[in-house]
Amino acid sequence: NHYTKTTTTHTLIHAPQQTGSSTPIDYKGDVTADGLSRFMKTELSMYIGLPGCLEEFDRLANGFLAVDDNEKKDRLSKAETGVSGLAEKDEITSGQAYVAIMKKIIERGTNYPQTEAVRLQKLVDSKISDEKKAQMRTKMNILPSFT
Repeated sequence: NHYTKTTTTHTLIHAPQQTGSSTPIDYKGDVTADGLSRFMKTELSMYIGLPGCLEEFDRLANGFLAVDDNEKKDRLSKAETGVSGLAEKDEITSGQAYVAIMKKIIERGTNYPQTEAVRLQKLVDSKISDEKKAQMRTKMNILPSFT
């Protein structure tokens, strides 16, 4: 089972593992809507449409790291076609981010989402404009879609 415990220093959340293990996963990140949603999406394999995520593109990203190169290229092609069908500026920006991530995974390998997440977190923590931070957070929300 899961529960939340608030102490004087932080909130600790225990969540059951999907693997059937009786040892819960502890969430120790920032207690924000985006942080908790990213945790639930990444660690608990729950579909949660985080800000900037697009369900159609999340489906293409799901399992992307495990498929062969031909399937990766096929999914990339579908994503590129999908971007051309988007109308809203924010959706187009998100769709382009999925395409860019797919290209980077094909080019650099399956570790790209993890290394990029670390890089983006450093940028968000630095002194960049709020607009840039929002762009980085959108990419951080999209990266866990790639499994």
